[in-house]
Amino acid sequence: MYKFSRADAAGKLIAFVHSDAIEVENRKRVIDSLQRVVKYNVDFGDSYLASTAAEHGDKVSSFDEDFRAFGDVTTEAPQ
Repeated sequence: MYKFSRADAAGKLIAFVHSDAIEVENRKRVIDSLQRVVKYNVDFGDSYLASTAAEHGDKVSSFDEDFRAFGDVTTEAPQ
């Protein structure tokens, strides 16, 4: 059994999501999220939240250090 790294799996999915083989809701955001996974080695959930926040100009409230990697996302500690 072969196990892909997070970045390898995301890289392979980018080409698939770009194709017309499937219909993808929020395709641009999903592709941006997968690119963030490849570039920053973070999980897809964090990268999707970061992509959504960047797209809308929102802040992310989290203790998760992974969000500091994204230069286009502002984070704040939850209260």
